[in-house]
Amino acid sequence: PVRRAWEEAARGGAPAVRSVLHVLKATLSHLDRATAKAHHTAVAEFLLTVLDLRGGEFGETASVAEMDEVEGVAVEAMLALTLKVSENSFRGIFHSVVQWGLARGGAESVGGRARLRALFRVADTLAGTL
Repeated sequence: PVRRAWEEAARGGAPAVRSVLHVLKATLSHLDRATAKAHHTAVAEFLLTVLDLRGGEFGETASVAEMDEVEGVAVEAMLALTLKVSENSFRGIFHSVVQWGLARGGAESVGGRARLRALFRVADTLAGTL
């Protein structure tokens, strides 16, 4: 259901994207651990797709402030997910985030810099909370 809503929200701009992410974050916050474990990989992949918006077409049309807000809610959703899974599952999620952040040539490209920025924001938020 989130993927279907996501496609429509992405066409609707930053306010629609933030709304979908707030719903996802609230849902993740209320999930039981077994359900979170069953879906954590797909949710983490989806959130990485969201964090990739800054380096793509969406990031070119949205303002910096809008992108910061969208990215912030996505990072909060990532945090809500990580608080629901086991340490082993968390390690897998974090490894995926690091690998994703280092892809696309690192700081040598616009997309790479956007990913590194998101990676550092996720890491900072997790470190501040965990």
